[in-house]
Amino acid sequence: MDINRDSVEYRKAEQDLYYWQTGRLGGFKTALWDAISKADGTNRARLAEAFPESVDVYVRFSTEEGYYDKVAQRLSVVA
Repeated sequence: MDINRDSVEYRKAEQDLYYWQTGRLGGFKTALWDAISKADGTNRARLAEAFPESVDVYVRFSTEEGYYDKVAQRLSVVA
């Protein structure tokens, strides 16, 4: 599946990551991000079928050095 990292949906997923990390994400989305973070590879792939942008953002967050800092900096300027 191709993911457009410049899409509105992708930017919303990055915003959700930021709010999840700062404890300001509520309800369903908190449960979703918790599930993505705890899922093994098979279940994360299943979650990606329904939430591709969120899973991609999480994978970048967990593997790409400096990614979260860039997201946080961009969003703190906007907020």
